[in-house]
Amino acid sequence: MKRLFVVTHPEATHHVDGLVGGWFDFALTERGLRDAGRIAETLRSDFGLGSADSADAGSSPSDRGGADGSGGTGGTSGTIAEAGLRIVSSDLLRTRQTAEVIAEALGVPVELDAGLREKSYGAAERRLQSWLDERFITPPAVGERMDHDEGIEGAETKLEWFTRVYASMERLVNGTADDTDDAAGQAMPGGVDDLVIVTHGGTATPVIASWMRIPLSACAYAAFRVRSGSISLLTRGRPLPQPEPYRPGPPTRLAAPTPLVSRFLGRAYPVGPAVGASEAPRPRRSR
Repeated sequence: MKRLFVVTHPEATHHVDGLVGGWFDFALTERGLRDAGRIAETLRSDFGLGSADSADAGSSPSDRGGADGSGGTGGTSGTIAEAGLRIVSSDLLRTRQTAEVIAEALGVPVELDAGLREKSYGAAERRLQSWLDERFITPPAVGERMDHDEGIEGAETKLEWFTRVYASMERLVNGTADDTDDAAGQAMPGGVDDLVIVTHGGTATPVIASWMRIPLSACAYAAFRVRSGSISLLTRGRPLPQPEPYRPGPPTRLAAPTPLVSRFLGRAYPVGPAVGASEAPRPRRSR
């Protein structure tokens, strides 16, 4: 696999209502559905993704399923092998709706993987964001951050969240199998060069960190700013060039390696700084 496209779902109802999302199945808004169409068109036209006979990306969002999640099963006319592409999505409604719009435009089916869900916020889900902010216990600046208890009953720790996502990425990218029936238990089909992962703004961080092969134990301060409704493109870098043996004369000029994170693109919403670890702990916002 050569390229990874990390797509974060666009505007959902909990965004506009100021509610905590987490694992609760909020739907995309009408604006979110329109923006999902723009994301799909960007993937098709700007990056050349999709099968040769992929469906018309210009169809309206209502043709692919409404804001309540009805319709739009990601039906396609192509196959994964023909397109050289695989689309895997979090199984939550807002990401599933986004992925179905993309699948319709690119002509390949959607596969669902619960491991790509947003962080679970336990008892805070469906409540006002202010309720979470008032009770959230900020991780220490120095000390245990991964297994830190944030004070919310039933919520995942960062360690539990990242471990779940890393396990899915390991199986998806490296093709290891397990006993599950979901997408994460299936090996990468032959001939697939591109993987589109449709996930959440928060979970984009462990997805990207896993692709970059950052050890789980080194993720205590990992927090990449990836906004809702964005596309992040990551590629595998070329091997570092080997230096030539020393010879007298002008210095040897080495070619620069391809950057691992090659491009960040936001169509539906502008993307902030591409990659950056948080310098000061702060309450985590629900995506």
